[in-house]
Amino acid sequence: MANKYKLLIILLSITFSSCAKCPCIDLDIAPNFIGFEVSEVDTVIIRKYAKGNNFNNLIDTAFFDEKTSFTIQKNSDTISFPFRSGKFSINKNYDWVLFLPSIKRNFKISDIISPQVSLPCPNKLQCINPIHSLNIDGTIYKPSDLTFYIKK
Repeated sequence: MANKYKLLIILLSITFSSCAKCPCIDLDIAPNFIGFEVSEVDTVIIRKYAKGNNFNNLIDTAFFDEKTSFTIQKNSDTISFPFRSGKFSINKNYDWVLFLPSIKRNFKISDIISPQVSLPCPNKLQCINPIHSLNIDGTIYKPSDLTFYIKK
């Protein structure tokens, strides 16, 4: 009789473990600049702010330039900005300001909406939380493929 209970417990454990859900991961998103000259985006200062605090609580600042931090990729009128640098990778946990010193222009990025998603664990596949929208200078945008576009 004890063996039947052990078998039942094992079967239930297997059944419920296969139904378990695992959380997907957050990824950072990368800016692309449309209509800018390379010389206008070859240096970027990123400021990280506490989320939802109207850019009043500065947490940290970082300086990135093409000479030491990244390589600019230009395709037609779009410049890809492939920097993803640890704590300065743009993500939903903070609000951000991208400052282009060469043209003295700020871009405020906030309200990044990326809900937590969970999928069944047995597949052992890595899943990514989708990014539904973000606010750039007061306008709501829907990013594509973890990329968003800033127009001049």
